[in-house]
Amino acid sequence: ATSNSNVMGKSLDSDIMLMKKTYIMIKACNTASKEIDIIFKNYSNNPNKLKLEFQLLIKNKGIVDETKYYIESLFKEAEQLLKELEIKKNYLLNFINIIKGRKC
Repeated sequence: ATSNSNVMGKSLDSDIMLMKKTYIMIKACNTASKEIDIIFKNYSNNPNKLKLEFQLLIKNKGIVDETKYYIESLFKEAEQLLKELEIKKNYLLNFINIIKGRKC
């Protein structure tokens, strides 16, 4: 919801237009459902404007920052759990780093 199609390798317009149940969309609906309803009502015929207004809303409401913080905490927890396991974990730790470094 905050990236662009060049970075993600796919169109994000449909994610927003279809209100796909991503973490950030669920968080946004729980935090600002009335504002989201207004944005969809006012800009349903203009996907670019709808996406822009939605992105502004989630940024201004702190939803983007909260989501980034939550995701980072999940990565830290996963790393800690992997370190405690008695297995060869280098591949899994490298995979976590790849996912963390992915642009979004």
